Amino acid sequence: MGAQTVTGQEPGGEIHSVKAELYALDKFDKKFALGIKFDGDSRIYPYVTTSYVPATLGEFLTAVDYDNSVRYGNVTLMNVTSPVNSQNAADIKKYLFADRSVKNEPSASPSGSYVTLSVSIDELNILNKAMRIYESGYVTTNLVGYQFNFFVGKDNVASFLKKSYNVTFDELRKTGTTLPAGVKTPSDDTAVSLPPQTVSETTKP
Repeated sequence: MGAQTVTGQEPGGEIHSVKAELYALDKFDKKFALGIKFDGDSRIYPYVTTSYVPATLGEFLTAVDYDNSVRYGNVTLMNVTSPVNSQNAADIKKYLFADRSVKNEPSASPSGSYVTLSVSIDELNILNKAMRIYESGYVTTNLVGYQFNFFVGKDNVASFLKKSYNVTFDELRKTGTTLPAGVKTPSDDTAVSLPPQTVSETTKP
């Protein structure tokens, strides 16, 4: 994408400048991520624009190449945690990501009961970010930087939870730390888990 002079500032205030070549990264929107090769270094380093804000759910999914690049870790159903398996991932796409025209609502503040999934993009060293699925119908994530809020509908959220885990929010609230009988748990052959880490929570600016 050409050469640029890029600058960086140390915590103490000292500013450094260096010539660099910019590269588009295959699969990722260049508004979201770029590759930078610094003068005198043969390696290309990925850089993410943490201030990137998509207008719609579809724009977000395309920008981060969601289907191919995002990896799920664990899901926390109230206080019980288990790996996300391939069927869970398929249900997320079917019930929560079906309408790509849903707008991002930066000023929204979803509240109430929710379940949390950890999400990562290993290629960009974005690890263990959070995706929350709210009973009120919102899906939120801090995968990129600031929190994005998408209203996908209460019925879709309820259908996802029932289809993937055979449970409702009412049942989760009643049982606390023990899942009710009949809740689906991932089998070992389909589970894809992250190393134990703390899910980071970045909210709105």
